Amino acid sequence: MSKDPIKRKELASSVSPEANRSKKHNQEECSIQCQWCQLWVHSKCANLKDEECAILRKPSINLVFFCTTCAPNLDEALEFIEDNKTDKSVHSLVSKYDSLAQSVKDLSSKIESLFSRNSNLQMEIDSVSESTTTHTQPNEKPTSAATTLTILDELADRERRSKNLIVYNFREASDSKSDTPEIKDLIKSVFDLDVNLTKVARLGRRNESKPRPLLISLEDVLARGSILFQSGKLRNFDQHKNVYIAPDRTKME
Repeated sequence: MSKDPIKRKELASSVSPEANRSKKHNQEECSIQCQWCQLWVHSKCANLKDEECAILRKPSINLVFFCTTCAPNLDEALEFIEDNKTDKSVHSLVSKYDSLAQSVKDLSSKIESLFSRNSNLQMEIDSVSESTTTHTQPNEKPTSAATTLTILDELADRERRSKNLIVYNFREASDSKSDTPEIKDLIKSVFDLDVNLTKVARLGRRNESKPRPLLISLEDVLARGSILFQSGKLRNFDQHKNVYIAPDRTKME
């Protein structure tokens, strides 16, 4: 039997309509729809009691109804239903396969990212280890435990500073509270960034001859990188041409 819905429509239309079938459902009477011709049949014409009709119409009841006109074609109808179920099963399997393939792809990307982060971490450890060796006196032989602690402390310190920047030669107001809005205005006007600052503080003792360095801590590490990358734009502004921005580095760095 053809699976083509047009063919099915042709088969249904080839059945001569009867008086007991209708294209519209009568809300006032108990009627049931034929699963083949899609026409509605009154329960009495289908030799069904109203209770039986009501049960068959429940969505939770996994039963189908064929009218007396379509019943002779029951074998074809059942074959159509089975083919329909097969198509749905195949479609479901294909969807599950596509979903699984995407999950595997996502997992591969995460694994690749982890390998990359592990490689970067190893490079940082090697760098800190080399710095530690450089700062060790010639006759001094640090224990492995001490070296490990030094490396861990250094990595933790770098992590704490990872969102920090230090702004030099930025005008210092008499009221330290005004530093926050003023540095945010600079970042907006020069770099066109609206940033959230978690910390703003001057470093060292006040010096009347020049402004103290200004430590700022940003909420977003990407914004920090963008500011550093564009820091050369400060030279284009007369009021900021002597200002420069640097990362907050550890002593070993």
